[in-house]
Amino acid sequence: NKPVMSMHDTQPGFQRPQPPPASPIQDVAPPAYNVPPVAPPITPNPSASGYGMPYPVRKRRSRPSNLWMSALVGGVLGCGVLAVLIVIAIVIFSNMNRSGQVSPTAASTSVDGSGEDRNLVIPTLDPTSAAGRSTLIPQDTGDSPTLPVGERSAVTWSSAVRSTASALVYFSVRNDNFDIYRIDLNTGIESRLTTHVTVDSYPNVSPDGRQIVFQSNRDGDFEIFVMDIEGSNVRQLTENTVWDRLPAWSPDGSTIIFSSDIRNDGRFDLYAIQPDGTGLRQLYSDERGVNHARYSPDGRYIVMSVGDTQQGDMLEIGRYELESQTFDLLTSNDFKDRSPSYSPDGTTIVYLTVQNAGQPVSGESAIAVMDADGSNSRILYDGIGLEWGAVFSPNSALIAFTTVAASTGREEVFVIGADGTNIQQITTEGGLGASWVP
Repeated sequence: NKPVMSMHDTQPGFQRPQPPPASPIQDVAPPAYNVPPVAPPITPNPSASGYGMPYPVRKRRSRPSNLWMSALVGGVLGCGVLAVLIVIAIVIFSNMNRSGQVSPTAASTSVDGSGEDRNLVIPTLDPTSAAGRSTLIPQDTGDSPTLPVGERSAVTWSSAVRSTASALVYFSVRNDNFDIYRIDLNTGIESRLTTHVTVDSYPNVSPDGRQIVFQSNRDGDFEIFVMDIEGSNVRQLTENTVWDRLPAWSPDGSTIIFSSDIRNDGRFDLYAIQPDGTGLRQLYSDERGVNHARYSPDGRYIVMSVGDTQQGDMLEIGRYELESQTFDLLTSNDFKDRSPSYSPDGTTIVYLTVQNAGQPVSGESAIAVMDADGSNSRILYDGIGLEWGAVFSPNSALIAFTTVAASTGREEVFVIGADGTNIQQITTEGGLGASWVP
């Protein structure tokens, strides 16, 4: 039996166990209900109740009529009833007007999901980002309408976001279904790229921006698939009975690397395949397990998370040199460093960590960066929750990542400057594991 994975890619985006095969539906006859007959009407017993006995009718004595007096009394009563109705209407109308007004001094209340208040200060934020941090803090905004796919109320992102790339591709869980979406960074229009009933997740855009590789369990276990950038021409690259996951492109677009549980023991090895499904081969095997592999921009190295994902307490960042087939560790400690990715200029690696200068980070993980050789590590952003899925933009100016947005209560895609400033929320209906479209 396949082990249950506690972390899907060393960054907890989701975990959904596979449902058992559905049993064939049997034709079942509708249940027979025994409806008792309607009881006949009960006839009273005249001797017991007396209801059937005749009784004498007493004649009333006629009284003289007074029309003027009757008219006067009726008029007084009618006016009184009318006055009461008018008073009630005035009271109701006044209350309705007061309920529709909002006190200008009423303070909004908010919590961030961890029991902290909104006055917490994130040390790594500049004043601009601190002012905009309200997107990361829950806000009681009432019931706002949900915008459908393809619509957005307004694009408020900075020019830096709109100019750095054409779009972002990510997956999202909506209506209990995992699908892949794309959002245009100039117009804010979101498009749904997959509509399959199974789990489509962890998309990665090709260097030329024309294709997307992703993982899906359409055949019962996770395999590697490729589709065109607009969601058409879906084709399956791997086909086996184990999990293949977390694919990524080589810089020239000729190769796709991914992790495969080929031994079916939960410790993944690194494999490569061509975009047409040929040339499947193993690149690197480590008994500790390999996940979240990413090429360096020059194609010389592959960085990866190394460690037992079933334990998950000690993960390191490793680097594999393709030509010499040598491996070395870029981090070495007794805590969790994971999910590395190169900057496009190859000088920096962004990754996730749970420690900051020997102390636990504020949330469940923080975004950190280090030089390409593993030196000069430092915290870029230490939020109050779980940050994951960090990846540089094509021009190295921004980093996209995922965390829970207090404004929606869901995991959303955010971007932050490469210097740790100017956080901006991108998605509003859920977004996970983003990849930039150049």
